[in-house]
Parts: sequence; C-alpha cells; structure tokens
Amino acid sequence: MTTWQDKTSAVGADGTTHKFEHPGFQTLTMFMGESLCLVVFTIVTKRAAYIENKQKLTSGSRGSYSAISGSSAADIVPKGGPNAKPLVPVWAFALPTLCDLSATTIMNVGLIYTTASVYQMIRGAMVLFTAVFSVVFLKRTLFLKHYIGLSIVILGIVVVGLASVLYSKPGSAINPALGNTLVFMAQLIVATQFVVEEKFLGQYHAPALQAVGLEGFWGVAILCVILPILQFVHKGNGEVVENTVDAWVQCTNSWQLVVGNLGSIFSIAFFNFFGISVTKQLSATHRTTIDSCRTILIWGVSMALGWEEFNSLQLLGFFFLVIGTFIYNEVIKLPGMCMRGEQAFLEAERKVTAEERRNLLGSPYSLNAYEEGYVKFLVKILLLANTVYVYSIGILIRT
Repeated sequence: MTTWQDKTSAVGADGTTHKFEHPGFQTLTMFMGESLCLVVFTIVTKRAAYIENKQKLTSGSRGSYSAISGSSAADIVPKGGPNAKPLVPVWAFALPTLCDLSATTIMNVGLIYTTASVYQMIRGAMVLFTAVFSVVFLKRTLFLKHYIGLSIVILGIVVVGLASVLYSKPGSAINPALGNTLVFMAQLIVATQFVVEEKFLGQYHAPALQAVGLEGFWGVAILCVILPILQFVHKGNGEVVENTVDAWVQCTNSWQLVVGNLGSIFSIAFFNFFGISVTKQLSATHRTTIDSCRTILIWGVSMALGWEEFNSLQLLGFFFLVIGTFIYNEVIKLPGMCMRGEQAFLEAERKVTAEERRNLLGSPYSLNAYEEGYVKFLVKILLLANTVYVYSIGILIRT
C-alpha cells in the first residue's frame, strides 16, 4: 500500500500534479491502524468481564452467597497471583512510541528510494541488531547456533543490497543505495525500541494487544503535534520537511490515495491482531515463518504489477535471510548444536514464552471449542477478504 501511494501522482496544494511523497503522513496512518487494536482489546476485555460476572451470578443463584456479596481473593489480588506485575501506566509507552515513530518515518523515506521487496528483506536486519542489544543491555545468552543464524542473515542482507544496486530496473527505484541504507539504519532504532520496551515495560503487566493499541494512540498524539510544526520547517531547496496540507489535498483529489491510505490503516490493524493471535494460538516461530511468506507475497505482487523484475541474486539473498532467521529462531534445528547446560536454559525460556502467550490478549476468559472454531472461521473469512482486496487493487492499478 505504501509503495502504491509513493508511485501515485495527484494534484497537490500548489495546483500541480506530483507524486505522493509524505513519509510523515504515512507514519500517521500506521499509528492510526495500531490504535484500532485498542478497540479490539476493549471488546475482548468487556466480553471477558461479562462472562465472568454472568458465571458469578449463576453460581450465586445456586446458593453460593459469598460469590455475589463477599470479597474474594480474586477481587483483592490482581489476576496472575499475589506476585503479579502491576498494570502498565499509559505514559510508559511514550518512549517506545518515539522510537517506533522515528524508525517508521525513516523506513518510509527509504521506501521512496528503493523497491518494496528489497525494503521488506532488509528489514530482516532487525533480528541482528535486536540480538546484539539483547546481549549487551539485557544480558541475554546466545549460543553457537544463534551466531551461525546471524552470520547467514548478514550474508543475506549484503547479497540483497548488492543485487538491488547492481541490477535495479531503470525507474523501479530512484536511489537503491540510499534507500537500502536508510532502511538498514532504521533497524537500529527498531532494535532500540525492543530493548526499551523490555527494559522499562518488563516490570509491568501489559497485554500485547493493549500495548500495540497504546503505542498507536501515543503515535497519533505525538504526530498531531509534530506534523503541524514540520509544515513550517524548510529544507535546503525551499520545500517544507513534511507538507501535511499537500498530502490531504492530494488525497481529496485521488481515489487511489484514499483507498491506499485506508488500506494501510486496516492492514496494519489486521497485521497486528492476526500476528498476536497466531503467536497466542501457535508460537512466535510460526509467526516468523508466516512473516517470511509475506515477503514472498510482496515481491510477487510487485513483479506482477510491473514495479520490479525478477532478480536471481536477490532471490539468493532472500534465501540466506530466511535460512538465517529460521536457524536463529530455532525453526531449523542444527544437529549437535545443543551444548551442555543449554537444554535447561531453553526449557526455562519456553516456560516464560508459554506464560507470555497466555497473556497476549490480556483476557482471563478462555474460548471453548465452539468459539475457537468460530474465531478461526472468522479469521479465514477476513484473510480471504484481504486477499480479494489486494488482487482488486492490483487490477485497478494495471487498468
């Protein structure tokens, strides 16, 4: 969606037709999509509270007086036990949001200069910087297999970057080297965001769906202050840094931009909700695998629309990226890589991960078999609708 916006031209505030190059405005739409997760979180928690109260009333009507009148331990101690972490304050998400805002804006600028598939592949560098920062600042332990995976990821990034610079199709990317560098450097900020979130938010209880929604809320609030200021800050060529008025005028003059921006908002919301749902029901490694398939889909759509051409060297680099990421996340297990003492460490990590997965949606209510089937059916319908939407947009672009 973002690439489509970058390639769309429309009449702007000055009355001339030019391309939609507004990375700050695109960052705003991303945070608007994230903030929609608060709506889903509110629905989930309200429904959970309703079910719990209904069960208490039902229990009380059968003769349990204390269930409806007395103060139970569950009413005094937060769910999760007497040692449960306190709920996260809203203001705690401001600093991670600033990191997310900076990284997303830089990546949106980089996307103007490079292709969508290369942009998506270079984002794989995030695992590299996150691993380094986790060791340095969070004192995490990495084993030999992790370093092997990271080394292959580095090789993949180098190959993908060289392929986009040496064999880029004329007109497909303005300045691949600059775009790739911006996207790569933005991953430093993304990794910083992860460390900040774990360091400062680790002491609180923050369901993932609520966390995404609150970061979206803070992002919208901060950009509502920053964007008007950037409207009056000029670059060396006399143009303003971020012309939000021009972005709005272009959207009113182009239905393609309206559809693209709305598509970005809802795609981000669906991406975060489905990602959290996959991690909750399956595991983070499944989400990593699906995310790799997303890169293939983006590359395939870009080639189908004529924005890019097939590049065998880029395919080789992508192969290295996927293999390295899979090894790092233990989707691919290397034989003989489990050192003495590592097994106990990994078992402890799995217990922590299992507990985190149970608290992802922050709901004390568990779905029964019927409701799980209904949710899975709904997810399939939404995925089908999203696929039809993407193909429809592709047909409209080609025509």
